[in-house]
Amino acid sequence: DHQGVSFPLADSAADAAAGRLMVFDIARLKEGGADPKLVHGKASMAKLFCSEAANRCADRSVQIFGGRGYMRTNVAERFWRELRVDRIWEGTSEIQRLIVARSLERRGKGGNGGGTGDGARRSKGGAAKAASEPAATPSRARKSTPAPAAGARRRKSA
Repeated sequence: DHQGVSFPLADSAADAAAGRLMVFDIARLKEGGADPKLVHGKASMAKLFCSEAANRCADRSVQIFGGRGYMRTNVAERFWRELRVDRIWEGTSEIQRLIVARSLERRGKGGNGGGTGDGARRSKGGAAKAASEPAATPSRARKSTPAPAAGARRRKSA
């Protein structure tokens, strides 16, 4: 009946379960000999999700306790303060986002493909391909153009 408390707790439990499943899936990929670049991208995704989810959970805990949750003597405040550093250690959340985005660009995928494992199968050539992946995704259909050199200025269109 205490929905003001039970709903944030349920959201926090769901965040924790999702993060745990991501980590287990990455461990399965690593132990299965998956492409290290794939594992690195997925690990960055898990680190990003888990550190952000932990911060959301701590924030919900502080909110549940109200004014007392913000006091230094409350354990919720301490978790909230200490979890902030998890978004910085081993690469900031912004760096993790950059790694994930680059991993998606390299793989030519706009999403997970149905799960963090992507249903990938190894071919003799060593390239990972998803079993349910369409023949040509929009990102593969476009020709790639080289990125401008660092410090290069864009020209104005006439």
